Amino acid sequence: MLGNVRFDGRKFDEIRKITFERNFLKYPEGSVLVTQGNTKVIVTASVMENVPRFLQDTGTGWITAEYNMLPRATQSRNARERDRTGIKGRTQEIQRLIGRSMRAAFNYEKLGERTIKVDCDVIQADGGTRCAGITATSLALVDAGIPLRDLVVACAAGKIDGQIVLDLSDIEDQKGEADVPVAIMPRSNEVCLLQMDGSLTEEEFGKTFNLAIEGCKQIYTLQREALKNKYAYKLEGVDEHWTFTSSDHRFATYTILKPGTYQFRVKGSNCDGIWNEDGISIGLTIAAPIWETWWFRIGSFLILAACVVFIYKLRTRQIKKRSEYFQEMNMIWYY
Repeated sequence: MLGNVRFDGRKFDEIRKITFERNFLKYPEGSVLVTQGNTKVIVTASVMENVPRFLQDTGTGWITAEYNMLPRATQSRNARERDRTGIKGRTQEIQRLIGRSMRAAFNYEKLGERTIKVDCDVIQADGGTRCAGITATSLALVDAGIPLRDLVVACAAGKIDGQIVLDLSDIEDQKGEADVPVAIMPRSNEVCLLQMDGSLTEEEFGKTFNLAIEGCKQIYTLQREALKNKYAYKLEGVDEHWTFTSSDHRFATYTILKPGTYQFRVKGSNCDGIWNEDGISIGLTIAAPIWETWWFRIGSFLILAACVVFIYKLRTRQIKKRSEYFQEMNMIWYY
C-alpha cells in the first residue's frame, strides 16, 4: 500500500469487481465463469449416478471437488499436476475446503444416491482463488438443479502494513501479514469455512473476521442478482433429466412425440437458489395422426378390399366376354 491507498486503488473495505457468467460451458449440468478482479475461475458441476461405497443403499448423495490451476494462470509457468500422486499439498487443501464448504449447505436426502463432482479450474490467478471457487460452486450447483439449504459465499480479509483490508489481490497476499478466508451461508449466518494464515491479535482477528463477513454479504447480493429468473422444465416420459433455462428462453420444443398423455412440469428457483420442487404441471394429450387411427386403418382395408373385388369382377367380366366372342367366331367359321 501507498499511504491509505491500496495497490489497485481500492478502499480498505472494498471488494474487487465480480461478474458471473452462468452456463459457460455446453456439456456440464452446471457451469460458471467467475471473474473477481483479475482472477478468473471456471467451475463445473457434474451429476454422477452413483455414490461412494460407504453411502450405497443409504438413500443419500455425496459431493466432492477437484481444484486445478492452469500452468500459465500465474505470471510464470508452473508445472502441470498430472496425477493425484503429484498433487501439491496446497491443491489438496483447497479442493477439500471447497467440498467441505458445500457439504454444509447440501441436502443429501433430496439428492438421492447420486454424486456431484465439482471441478474448479483456475485460468488466471490474482489472489482469492479458493473463495472465488466456493462462491461460483454454489451457482453451478443451482444451475445443475442440486437441492441446497442455502447458497455458500466466500471472501477473505487480511492485514497489510498494519491495516485491515478486504478481498486481497495476489500482491497484497504476498506482502501482507495475515489472510483470513471465510465462507458463510448468509440466510442462516452459519460459517462454513474459517482459515487464517499469519498472525493477528485478538482484536485484529475480530475486525478481520467481521470485515470478511461484510465482504461475503456484498458478494451474496451479486449471487442473488445472477440467480434471478431461473427455471427448469421436463416432459415426463420423454426427458430423463430437467432442462434448465432462464426467462430469456420461454419456450420448449419437442418433435416426433408418440401419441399419448404427458405431463409437462415446470419449476423455478428464487434469488437464494432454492428450488420450488413442486412447481406446476400441465397435462398434454398428443392425438395420433389420421393414418394411425383405427377407423382409418379399417376404412383403408375396406376400400382396398372393395378395389380388389371390383378389379376381380371387372377382369372376370372381360374374360367372359372374350370367351363368348371367340365362341361366336368359331360358330360362324363352322357354318
